[in-house]
Amino acid sequence: MSETNKNTVRAIFEKFWNRADWSLAETLFHPDHVGHIAHLPARLQGVESIQHFAALLHALHPDLAFSVEDQIGEGDRVATRWTARSSHFEAGTVVAGISIHRLAEGRVAETWDNWDAIGLLQDSGPAVFEKIGLSL
Repeated sequence: MSETNKNTVRAIFEKFWNRADWSLAETLFHPDHVGHIAHLPARLQGVESIQHFAALLHALHPDLAFSVEDQIGEGDRVATRWTARSSHFEAGTVVAGISIHRLAEGRVAETWDNWDAIGLLQDSGPAVFEKIGLSL
């Protein structure tokens, strides 16, 4: 079970995020998915919210690419240490993070992500904050 779960999570990084294939969301994420993302003021609720969040990041960073550095799977959970790169980040910037995914019925039902989200968004410039009614 752990290897199957790890493969599902790896597909999220390699196919959903890296290939920007938002249509895979319904296959990879449980309909009741809840995303707990560090530094965001609210949880992502449902498949559509993760699609919108992913599309926003890719709009800001069209060549965003994740690399899975390490994975540990046990029971219904998978922990993944990853890095993300984009030519839109400041020169040489690599964003690192850790995600824990809980799977149910073969799909990701809950996610906890901890990464330098504010640094990534600040690197995008103040306009991204203004679009959502915030200022730096």
